[in-house]
Amino acid sequence: MKTPLNISEQSLISCPVGILIKQSFRHQAALCWHTHPQVYAGGAGARPEILWVENNLGTEPRVKGLAWLDELGAPYFIAKPYYEIFDCLSKGVNVPLNIKAAVAQIIDQFQCARLPCGDNLRRPLALINR
Repeated sequence: MKTPLNISEQSLISCPVGILIKQSFRHQAALCWHTHPQVYAGGAGARPEILWVENNLGTEPRVKGLAWLDELGAPYFIAKPYYEIFDCLSKGVNVPLNIKAAVAQIIDQFQCARLPCGDNLRRPLALINR
């Protein structure tokens, strides 16, 4: 059976989301970057992008020194937190929205962004550009 999508060599395959100020996410990102070529093989090893959200809550500090990101060697994007993207308060109950907010900021890098369903994923971008 042939796949209906022709996924280009430049399309992202995965994009784990982490919080810059949380140390545990640094270890998870390193593991993802190390194992990605082994899991996906071929040229896929260079096709993840790690999404780093600046913080979970407005009361948390933002990381200043980011040298460790370059040392990791993985492609990354620093995303704005959910409370700067969506019209909602900075509250613990809303923290899971960071995943959707981060992906919304890079959705055009995915092959599915060119499909009709990609419009539903792209809507939050209008909030970013206001």
